[in-house]
Amino acid sequence: MGFDDLFENRRKYHSNRVNRDYPENKWNTHDSRYPYYGNDNNFSLSKILLKIRNNKKLKLLVLFAVLFILTIVVILFVILWPLILKLITYISQNGLQGLLDYILGIADKIWKGTAQ
Repeated sequence: MGFDDLFENRRKYHSNRVNRDYPENKWNTHDSRYPYYGNDNNFSLSKILLKIRNNKKLKLLVLFAVLFILTIVVILFVILWPLILKLITYISQNGLQGLLDYILGIADKIWKGTAQ
């Protein structure tokens, strides 16, 4: 095998590789061998749910996320409960018009820059 044969085989190898291994336009075609090529930006809820259902780590992550969100909601509700009761009491005594007048009075003081 001579020096010329080495380059000749190399050229054949590249031509075969281009023709056989890779798609002609790899950036616009979707080939399962190259999942990162192509323009596949279509995310659907069913695909995401299928991935979550098939992956145990994702199931645990979703479960912890839901528990965390529920915990935050319950804590906020407990913290804001006295404020909610005061608001309900104020509305029952003065009505919605009284609440609206109170909010507009505060907004007017803020707008004018006079505070108590």
